[in-house]
Amino acid sequence: MSILVKAKLISLLLFGIPALLWVAYLLITSGKKEQKPVAAQAAEQPVQGAPVVSFTTEGRSGQFTYQSQEGRFTSYWEFGGGDYLAILYLPSEEQWEAKTGLPLAKRAEVLDLIGRETVRQQTTNGKGRFEVDGNYILIRN
Repeated sequence: MSILVKAKLISLLLFGIPALLWVAYLLITSGKKEQKPVAAQAAEQPVQGAPVVSFTTEGRSGQFTYQSQEGRFTSYWEFGGGDYLAILYLPSEEQWEAKTGLPLAKRAEVLDLIGRETVRQQTTNGKGRFEVDGNYILIRN
């Protein structure tokens, strides 16, 4: 048997069969959806009129959007390093009303909600913490 034939057989054994098994596994499990307890499903349903925080991801960064009946704004976030999972960038106090359409008096309340929602939605099992530091929300594990 030539070395080329041996190489093809080894390649098939190493890559072909495991790949076929993986595809079979995906096909078998793709129809199954994880069922969450009713209480958990209800907790995920937004209250009508309540503020909403949503996220988009593009590689190691993305955007987050805060939307309420009073105003809406979108800003940048990126994954952190060291103790920080992520850093959310915020409009400064001087730019707050112009960029968000929200009163400056509500800034602390809005930032607290964004921090809590980021931890709830973006960390494993909602385990994490946040701190507001000037024009940033820092998300920690």
